[in-house]
Amino acid sequence: MIMDISSQGNKTLSIASSQNLTADIKKLEKLFEDVGIVIDFRSEKGTSLKQEPALIVRDLIKYFDNENIYQLNCYIRTMRIICKKEKHCKKFLLPTELRKDNNTKLNIFQDCLFRIFLKVPCLQHDIINILLESLTLVAMDETQDTSWLRNLLKPLRYLPEIKNSKELTKKLLDIVEISTLTCQLEILDVLPQIILDSDCAIAAKQLISLLDTNDELSGAIIDCLNALKLECDVRYQIQDRILAVILAGASLKIFPVLVQFLLNDTKSPDLVSLLFKIKNALNNIINSNEDNEQVESRKIVIFNNLQMLTMSQKAIYDGWLITITNIKSPNDHKPIDLLIMFMLHYISDARKRVIEGIFRKRVSMGLFKIELLEQAFTKYLVHQLLKDYIHSIIEIGSCLMKASQDPLFSNILTLELSIGEK
Repeated sequence: MIMDISSQGNKTLSIASSQNLTADIKKLEKLFEDVGIVIDFRSEKGTSLKQEPALIVRDLIKYFDNENIYQLNCYIRTMRIICKKEKHCKKFLLPTELRKDNNTKLNIFQDCLFRIFLKVPCLQHDIINILLESLTLVAMDETQDTSWLRNLLKPLRYLPEIKNSKELTKKLLDIVEISTLTCQLEILDVLPQIILDSDCAIAAKQLISLLDTNDELSGAIIDCLNALKLECDVRYQIQDRILAVILAGASLKIFPVLVQFLLNDTKSPDLVSLLFKIKNALNNIINSNEDNEQVESRKIVIFNNLQMLTMSQKAIYDGWLITITNIKSPNDHKPIDLLIMFMLHYISDARKRVIEGIFRKRVSMGLFKIELLEQAFTKYLVHQLLKDYIHSIIEIGSCLMKASQDPLFSNILTLELSIGEK
């Protein structure tokens, strides 16, 4: 008997709750109609506007200026409940149509409703939370289709003003950490378009922490960092963190993207010092004991990326030359130095004679020794790089022979030619 009464009571409450929601939805629709929004949650029709979005924003601001906080919260609560159903949420996310005259056949697509509401100061915070709640659920879903995720992110892009921008930045990055890989890539791609310039430093620091723990995201994170507008001091801090990762022994897989970020600012006064550290780290990475196709392939990718960066920026090319010529002791030279010299000779016809002159001088001064060449050819120069640089290697060797009859020059050329024929 008690159970029957309880069951009947729950049913009554459910009906009352449903009736209240229906009434709240009608109030919301009436508000929308008053400001020029035509929407029907009971049909599949899209949402249309009777006036321009800017005028709707103006009217909503004016309306809520005269309403109490309780009424505002009722409208927000109703929207939050409605948006739990994807078919209703779409009405807020898909583009609206401007139709000032019901008889017109001209359809002019406008911003979605969420985008319009985000420009109303008293609605912005709650609308952002509604979007982030849906975004969190979608981002954890194991799916390759990210179209719904993109729809949720789109209203947040390039907002003219964000009241609590730091909170939005932090929440978005928290969502990135719990998302599936596919969704992480999607969010990182649009993140620079959402966060304000003033919050880029906060985002960068959290992204670097994520970089430390996730190799698969390294490319997307570096692209994101490059797109952020970072102050010089913040960029230098991030460079130090990335350099520490490289020097600690970054994997072959992520090394190219890390170097790309480090060399993105070629106007840095520390460029030569940076190249020197990269060179030493590269020497350790290329001299890997692993001998399989994947490792060889990644070594080639590293050098190809380095080659493209050097070709695209004269400052980097000059920086490499200064880095090599600043070395004054044969013990400080590493086999990677020779590969860099071969690369510089290979990519610039105009400066081949300069490279040959530096090479000749280094050999005659006893800075480039035969043992260094042997290590470079046997442990560092993978087959594809040898094929790419073979003509430069032979030209440098021939230049050394013409310059001197010293047996050392002859030995170096013989070594180069014998390796090149293999």
